[in-house]
Amino acid sequence: MRYILFRGKPTREVLEDESLCKTLPIKDGFVYGNLIYNDKQPYIVGPIADVNDEYCSMEWWCPVKPETVGQFSGKRDKDKRLIFEDDFLLIENDDGVEYKTQVWYVGGALAVDVKGHEYDYTAIGWFDYYSMEVIGNIYDNPELLEEAERQE
Repeated sequence: MRYILFRGKPTREVLEDESLCKTLPIKDGFVYGNLIYNDKQPYIVGPIADVNDEYCSMEWWCPVKPETVGQFSGKRDKDKRLIFEDDFLLIENDDGVEYKTQVWYVGGALAVDVKGHEYDYTAIGWFDYYSMEVIGNIYDNPELLEEAERQE
């Protein structure tokens, strides 16, 4: 079975509530868990605390900024860090060429740019033979996007 995980950055209201922040598993500015929506507001939620035929209660839930929601790719980098949609990677291909790229969603899959081949991008699942390192994300390190674009 695939490991399905999402992340998102808590809303400003959550971050301004110090007592609430202490109860949430915030790591590197993100909360990690399952994704649910209430109307258009996404929430990252923790494990089920109680469930029966009439309701389901979560251990915790956190409203997150919609533009920061990203899915786990199913892959880890060379340091065993989880790779998510909108992360930046430093990739070294099998020819020793290094380049930076963003993980993005296209055609039903999480993909990365490919340098030195006849195709422009591929699903990240095909990258088992390349060295990958998470070096940031588009929210905390927007300068990496400019750097990656300059490499093209």
